[in-house]
Amino acid sequence: MKKIYLCLMASAMLLSCSNDSEKTNAPQTYEKINNSMLERKTGNFPENQANDYDLAGQLYYDISEAYLPYENPAFSTAAIIGKVKTLANANPEFLAIKTAAYKSPSATQIDDFRNNPVAAMATVIATSSLGTQAKASVADFIITLMWFKDQQKDYNTVYNYTIAYEAAVIGNSGLNTRESEILLTTASVARYAFYFADTHRRKPRDRDWDISIGHIVAALDGAGTGMATAVTESVAFGIADNR
Repeated sequence: MKKIYLCLMASAMLLSCSNDSEKTNAPQTYEKINNSMLERKTGNFPENQANDYDLAGQLYYDISEAYLPYENPAFSTAAIIGKVKTLANANPEFLAIKTAAYKSPSATQIDDFRNNPVAAMATVIATSSLGTQAKASVADFIITLMWFKDQQKDYNTVYNYTIAYEAAVIGNSGLNTRESEILLTTASVARYAFYFADTHRRKPRDRDWDISIGHIVAALDGAGTGMATAVTESVAFGIADNR
């Protein structure tokens, strides 16, 4: 299994290197939001108050939980996205971070992330606006989390690793502001997604709530546009993947 993850890393980085020369800075659709929109410091686990973009993960958790009463395995991906957007738009904190650059999740893309997670990870990393260092960092982050999952590590292991990763990102002067925002948004969603999976079960048959590469890839992909897109894209993926 470890060899598979090494292959994932190699694939992601080969694509990243081949595309770096074509990259510009932030995508044209990106719009910076005011830091005052990001505040929700509660001190409650699994919050990380050092992460200025932690609201992304908190909203992932809140909107995922709000969806549960409507859970229906027969729902199409498009129907799931529609309900997720309705719930998100009813949340004032989500609306506060939803800028004009917001992009609705794509049912085709989410289904592709579910059906081809390895290729999706490599493609999203390669085509992102991140530089080589940031691409290597997030690839290693995702692969390590999936390794923990396959080894059935407890949530505290995931939490401690993610907090340490976020501290490394915050302290890395080699990353620009936009790269740090993308990585920290992705890490926050991952931290809360694993916590949600650890504390919830899915219907029918009371099964464990599952988490996969696609959860984090969806967050990373959305974060390239902005926090709000990262939230709804990752929530929609998680629900579709757990039908």
